[in-house]
Amino acid sequence: MAAECVFIINLQNVRKQPEEVCQIIKNKFNELLNFGHSKFKFIIVTGKDLSDWIDYVRCIIEYNISATITIDQMNELSEEVAENATSVSDFLLIKT
Repeated sequence: MAAECVFIINLQNVRKQPEEVCQIIKNKFNELLNFGHSKFKFIIVTGKDLSDWIDYVRCIIEYNISATITIDQMNELSEEVAENATSVSDFLLIKT
């Protein structure tokens, strides 16, 4: 599968602990990895510094052994970025 899978993680109003958020993301990541995806892009939506949000995706970065991951940060989620994405939870959208 050549298409890039995009995870849009909106941390602006997230109420869960970083470890809980990361585990939800990791479960979805594993599911898509098992379906044959090998390229992933993570878009983190937050105005905070890297040190304030890295724990929300740390388990993916440390766990990943067979996929290419790119991480970008944006201050706001635009309609263009969210277009054609499927909602997985109140903080996670995925485009496949």
